Amino acid sequence: MNAAVAEDPVAEELLRAEGVTKVFRTGVSEIEVLRGVNLSVSEGDRVAILGQSGVGKSTLLHLLGTIDHPSAGTVRFRGADLCSRTT
Repeated sequence: MNAAVAEDPVAEELLRAEGVTKVFRTGVSEIEVLRGVNLSVSEGDRVAILGQSGVGKSTLLHLLGTIDHPSAGTVRFRGADLCSRTT
C-alpha cells in the first residue's frame, strides 16, 4: 500500500526588514540605535527579540509596527513597503 506523503506548504513571508537603520538626532549629536538590521518572519514563525537594556529592542519593534519610521532601509508586510506610506 502506498501512502501519500503530505509536504509542508511553503510558508509565506509576512514581514521583512532590510537594512533598517535608526538614528536619533539631538542638537549636533547623533545616536545610532540600529544599524543595517535584516529580519524575515514567515507565516507560523514565532520570534523572540532578546538583548540587554538599551540595545534597541523597543526601537526595532516600533519600526516593525510602523509606530516610527527608519532612518534608512525598508520594512515590508506581505510585500508592501510600509516605509513609503504616509500617516
